[in-house]
Amino acid sequence: MNLVNRSRHLKDDITVFSPVGIIADTPKQPEQQYNGDIGRKVASELFTEQVIVDILRQSRDEGIFVPLDPQLTAGVIKAMLQDWYLKRWKYTKRKISVDQYARFVMDFVEAYCLSPGFAVSQA
Repeated sequence: MNLVNRSRHLKDDITVFSPVGIIADTPKQPEQQYNGDIGRKVASELFTEQVIVDILRQSRDEGIFVPLDPQLTAGVIKAMLQDWYLKRWKYTKRKISVDQYARFVMDFVEAYCLSPGFAVSQA
């Protein structure tokens, strides 16, 4: 099972929650500072980042990933994913396909996160 399939599997195991419900007790959270569409976008951003954090933590706890800062790593992964759809023109101009970009991101994340000696083919 490769890292993409593992991520899908782990994501299925994560309890789905409302980010607003989780942080309702902590005032001054970014999504609480905005109303309407912007607040929903901020909540969505935090929710998807939390899914990545949970995958990173579980994989770290299972010894698949090295000890790392899951929150910061998730933010960087999210930024790489956003770069594709926010700046697709740049990749089109460079003749980089979505498959090439996805493979690069996966290779990059695996190179940073995988524990030494843990082969990708084991995932």
